[in-house]
Amino acid sequence: MACFSALTWRVLKRDRRDKNDDPGMIRHLHDLSALSAVIDNEKDLFISTAISSFDEDQKTGNRDTGKGFSESLNEALKTLKDDKLYEEEYSQFVDAMSYADEEDMIDFKGALANFA
Repeated sequence: MACFSALTWRVLKRDRRDKNDDPGMIRHLHDLSALSAVIDNEKDLFISTAISSFDEDQKTGNRDTGKGFSESLNEALKTLKDDKLYEEEYSQFVDAMSYADEEDMIDFKGALANFA
């Protein structure tokens, strides 16, 4: 899935000081989590598609992480956990964009658990 790769390289390449920085990129984490049941049902297809999408993204200079799939994924996950601004940005995104009932909202910790 493209959003899996997009989240990974965007986290690794992000520079909040850049005038084109987009905190809305955190939507990919939410979207992946919202699709977790579908992903679980098609795990093999998801994995092969995610790797293929990542490999294609690596051919584009501004998306190239300089690392392999697993290493990039692990580094992105660590960054999401360690950089507390991601949790704030995620909460702002979900509060502004989600129409789910409060009990159905996907919180940051739940979204990270699904990404891991």
